Amino acid sequence: MTFLRLNNRILSWHHYFLLLSPRNLHGFIDN
Repeated sequence: MTFLRLNNRILSWHHYFLLLSPRNLHGFIDN
């Protein structure tokens, strides 16, 4: 249960970061 909650938290942070700078992430994925 705790692990799932922690994972969800990390995923949320990652999504927030992606929304913050999608261009940088897209470029990184391209390269």
